[in-house]
Amino acid sequence: MKPWHKTILVLLILAIAWQFIRPHFFQEEKMARKELRKQVEYHFPELALASGARYGITKTSREFPNRPHVLLIHGLDDPGKVWSKLIPELKERQFNTWVMLYPNDQPITESAEFLKNQLRVLKTKGLNELSIVAHSMGGLVSREMLTNPNLQCTEP
Repeated sequence: MKPWHKTILVLLILAIAWQFIRPHFFQEEKMARKELRKQVEYHFPELALASGARYGITKTSREFPNRPHVLLIHGLDDPGKVWSKLIPELKERQFNTWVMLYPNDQPITESAEFLKNQLRVLKTKGLNELSIVAHSMGGLVSREMLTNPNLQCTEP
């Protein structure tokens, strides 16, 4: 067997082994990611604040009275580019369009809580009804917010 064949074989075995071992370390990985985010916020507060300022719900169209509101929520590693063709179409049809950007390197539950809090802000501004259109992980975030009993609320 050639030396590079051995290297590929070893890498393949390690990759397969990792697929079997990884689920056993899911909680540890989750905790490590959370701790990393906490350390970044602690050591680089200005950068963390600047990064966080771009997250939230923003309006992408002028107000069309008595027209439906649509909230677009992106998926993993997509800061909303997936909506580049849909937003103009929705505007043309006079939908009130909104986009939510969120840090997608955090647990889905945290993103769902972020979404819930953003929707509370919209509700205090008089927006009581909207439709959610989500892509990939955005759908998981939306579903978590809508179905997790710990995220349910009745107040604005």
